[in-house]
Amino acid sequence: LCVGKFDIANARERRQGVIANLAGISEEEAHGKASVEFASRNEPIQLGKYTIVGTKADNLDKEKCYANVVDTLVKYPAVNCLVGLWCSSPPAMLSGVRRENKLGKVHIVGFDEDEITLKGIADGAIRGTVVQNPYMFGYETMHILKHLIVSHGQLPENMPKEVEVVNSADGRMFFVRRRVIKQHDDGGLFDLDVKSFSDDLHKMKGQTL
Repeated sequence: LCVGKFDIANARERRQGVIANLAGISEEEAHGKASVEFASRNEPIQLGKYTIVGTKADNLDKEKCYANVVDTLVKYPAVNCLVGLWCSSPPAMLSGVRRENKLGKVHIVGFDEDEITLKGIADGAIRGTVVQNPYMFGYETMHILKHLIVSHGQLPENMPKEVEVVNSADGRMFFVRRRVIKQHDDGGLFDLDVKSFSDDLHKMKGQTL
């Protein structure tokens, strides 16, 4: 796992989510077990058929991330998947995999929608990336907050389709992740092909292709 910084909550929660999913633990359980063993930094971590050999922080330095990837692939030649938990991670990971001539042998999975990441998906060099709905999740959040204020704590009747209550006990809500891959085949709401996603992203940014 590659991450920009490990000392902030967002990074720890992303890592925890990956580990919980591989361990077969639900999101609700994961959010309630921040201090349990699967969220610790005792690595390697064995999760059924998966082994996480380590989590590498690079302090948002792409060159450091690149060096971490090369070092990992040399030290652990059996590694066949790299997961970047930061927007800056996948492009540097891709460079490291190319350096070691392991394109097609090592799967790369990213977070967020960096242009190099999206091009890597389109080219087949990156397996996919996990994103929120860029720009819209902020808009929808403000819509929900406004409704809570004017209605004295009542949620809107027509909640955005991308919002789900993960833990009803404390009322926390999360925007469901979207998976961007080269070509999806089921037409699911949260499965997007990279070309359509990129086109929509450029439109939201007011850019022309």
